[in-house]
Amino acid sequence: FQELAIQADLIITTGRYLRDYAAGKAQEILRVYDDPRFADLQAWRAAQGLPPQPDLVVISGSLDFPIPEALTHGGRRVLVVTHRKADPERVRALEAELGQVLTAGDEKVQGRAFVQLMGEMGYRFIYSAAGPQIAHMLLADGALDRLYL
Repeated sequence: FQELAIQADLIITTGRYLRDYAAGKAQEILRVYDDPRFADLQAWRAAQGLPPQPDLVVISGSLDFPIPEALTHGGRRVLVVTHRKADPERVRALEAELGQVLTAGDEKVQGRAFVQLMGEMGYRFIYSAAGPQIAHMLLADGALDRLYL
């Protein structure tokens, strides 16, 4: 997966993954580029003029997750995308921590609206490290460009 993810401008994750990550229960997939075994991939990113790590986008309806400090080092940007009916208190708390919470959908995040929003922000290559719910969201809205199994 590293060779696919290394090409991305942006990696999708979820609030659930971040909760598990904070609890020490998640496999390390978001900081893999820090591993010396992947120095060749780090060199490739540098040669392409890309930052050391892709930015992250957390897709969440509940907005109930911590942002681990390790994920924001090295200038990596962490975005949060939710829906318009998300809890306003959680939105404000995350905005205070990260600066901005974006919306892409009315009652749940919509795949096509999400991809369009990320494109408007300049993200061209988005890699999903999320699970089946995010895959379904993207597939159901016809917003998935490639699928590697």
